[in-house]
Amino acid sequence: RAEHLAERVDAILAVHGVEKVNLIGHSMGGLDSRWLVAHLGYQDRVASITTIGTPHRGSSVANAVLGLTDADNAWVEWLTDKVVALVESNFDDAYDKDLEGALQDLSTDGAAALNAQTPDRPEVFYQSWAGVSSPIARWPDGVEAQCGDVLAAEPYLWGFGNDRMATPLIPLSYVEGGINDGVVSIHSATWGRMRGCIPADHLDLVRDAGGPLYITGYDAGRFLRTVAFELAKRGY
Repeated sequence: RAEHLAERVDAILAVHGVEKVNLIGHSMGGLDSRWLVAHLGYQDRVASITTIGTPHRGSSVANAVLGLTDADNAWVEWLTDKVVALVESNFDDAYDKDLEGALQDLSTDGAAALNAQTPDRPEVFYQSWAGVSSPIARWPDGVEAQCGDVLAAEPYLWGFGNDRMATPLIPLSYVEGGINDGVVSIHSATWGRMRGCIPADHLDLVRDAGGPLYITGYDAGRFLRTVAFELAKRGY
């Protein structure tokens, strides 16, 4: 996947005549961005990497699927279907889908191995955001400390209520444990400078809903534009 990303970066640099790009990666896209810089020599073409809901330290959900794939019961089948759907969403249809390999990357052991061989490059600025999904209409207890005392607010979104869109992922959140977006915990999503938490589940972090989500007011398009403008203002 990092090779595919490299092609996109090269194309953007050529078309726009710029020297560097800012990469904003959701979920496994954040891991691909880190790999691109650490292993493919793109540290001179990437100014910053912003990760959103990226499982830098793996996901217990992936552990569960890898450990139970041979079991035969409805719960495991449901869990597997959900996680496979999430993994597939990170692939381009034009490329082969190595689902088992992707799940290995998402596991805690796989993430630890990747981190050991993928050091940050000092030339690149790293920052991260985490998603927080909740079945009740408030931030979960203890979220402030884990989010670096920063809960996403203006200019990122308007308010926070019950994230109804999180409902399909609520069962996964109990597998992951801790405060999480249904798949990735705050701890796992933290890499580089922790910027804060967003009231959205793993899918809604970057999903284009055509405007703010009905309950939370979170607008993924607006959030991503604000991140890009902020990076430009800081000189990246």
